[in-house]
Amino acid sequence: LFFGEIIEIVGKKMLLSSVLNITDQRLAENAYRESEERFRRLAENAPDVIYRMKLPEGIYEYASPSVNTVLGCTQQQLYDNPKLVAQLIHPEWMDYFVRQWNNLLQGIVPPFYEYMIITPAGEEKWMHQRNMLITDTDGRPVALEGIVTDITERKKIEEEIRLKNLILAT
Repeated sequence: LFFGEIIEIVGKKMLLSSVLNITDQRLAENAYRESEERFRRLAENAPDVIYRMKLPEGIYEYASPSVNTVLGCTQQQLYDNPKLVAQLIHPEWMDYFVRQWNNLLQGIVPPFYEYMIITPAGEEKWMHQRNMLITDTDGRPVALEGIVTDITERKKIEEEIRLKNLILAT
């Protein structure tokens, strides 16, 4: 082979390699976009609140639209006022909330919390919050991700059963 033919073959291989790399990159970008769309559809339509909170600031990076029905506030209110959830905590649960917040900042997080809130409309509700602590490479908490479910009806039924059992026991 002549030197010119070798350069032409190498050039064609480099061009083919570039085309394949661009194709692989586009396939990966499409797969990522489709994955993001699936997550967004699930999160945006879930009846529970799905959220991500940046730590230690307590700033919500994401909260699903169900905050409207579950917490009685809008996503924007939550983003604009990171302390809003703390303000919703029922007074009887404030010590619990403060204790759990301090534990969270130290990286101590139970798999779930149950607590009461009072919505901006004055409605008392029970919440069940499932937690996933996200840490950096040094093990420091950087975010809390979770799902919050309104369990008010379940708690009412549990209380009715408890009262009926007391009546039956007497």
